[in-house]
Amino acid sequence: MSHETSREAAPIDRSDVPTTYDLDVLEAALGPITVREFNDAPDYTKADLWEWLLAMVNLTDVELYHASRSAIFEAALVQRFRNMNFEHVHCRATACYSESDRRLKQEGHTDDCRPSDIYGHAHADVMIDHGYTPSSPVRPCTCGARDRYRDQHGEASAGEG
Repeated sequence: MSHETSREAAPIDRSDVPTTYDLDVLEAALGPITVREFNDAPDYTKADLWEWLLAMVNLTDVELYHASRSAIFEAALVQRFRNMNFEHVHCRATACYSESDRRLKQEGHTDDCRPSDIYGHAHADVMIDHGYTPSSPVRPCTCGARDRYRDQHGEASAGEG
């Protein structure tokens, strides 16, 4: 008894899949490492990855936290598979880090003030969830930018969970 069928696969409409990407836009928003990892990602992942990356700057802080947790966890999982291309996974984690850092800078912190940010909180929480102790504790703002941001915007800043 044969399990083969004679059905032909339905053609996939790829007319809406971009074939070129404006990497200058990506670099300006999420940095050169994100661009390198995007370029190195498998071609079949790029269309979805591109849309995901463009949406990054419109995420709320809570959405960015959850996206960061997911990306960090996935990146840790794929580290076990050597000689396979998971750059699209690493690209998402890098983009989360870059967007979190951009939001931290937007708050107006001085160069010597590096408080915990969204990505840092997400990374620590993923480690704790899997039985590890985060290597660096939550770092407070030492320059007053968090208080100024809160006063101006009436909300918690991007680094506060």
